[in-house]
Amino acid sequence: MKKFCLYSFIVLLVLGLIGCAPRSTSTGPENPTFVVVAENAEIAEVLAYFQAHSGYLPTVVTLNEETLASLSEQLKTDGASAERADVLKKAAEGATCLVLKSDALIAEYEALGFRVDNEELKALTSSFRIDNADLLGLKIVQMPAGSELNLDALKALASWMTGAEAKYLADNPDLLK
Repeated sequence: MKKFCLYSFIVLLVLGLIGCAPRSTSTGPENPTFVVVAENAEIAEVLAYFQAHSGYLPTVVTLNEETLASLSEQLKTDGASAERADVLKKAAEGATCLVLKSDALIAEYEALGFRVDNEELKALTSSFRIDNADLLGLKIVQMPAGSELNLDALKALASWMTGAEAKYLADNPDLLK
């Protein structure tokens, strides 16, 4: 009887220790904030969907007429050139990447040293599916070499834009309305 009680007590202690073991919980990304330049409100909605499902908190700068006019005015006030190229550079200042749809706007940014390189994104993160790169009709435009950016956020965004959630969103565009 003593052995039975002793073994029962040991089993209870072991079970109690298992119940007290620390559990790893996901606390989200270490540096969740970053800036993304989006071409329009539609792309900003896609980025809001990304935010809701990833834990990252992108600040979205939308390239609408108001934003561009405001940046142009700010450049003029500072005594700097307010040509379109200067305004586009100013809009992308401090951003991790740009998410654009228009080939003309992408070409303008490429002329400024920005780049669209799916091979580089594929090398950056193994979960980037290059065959799904145009799933949402959007392109990730990367910052010029040497720019300071939130690399983890860029990897997460690139992976998300070619992953299952983006495919679901592409198949169900009414979710954005």
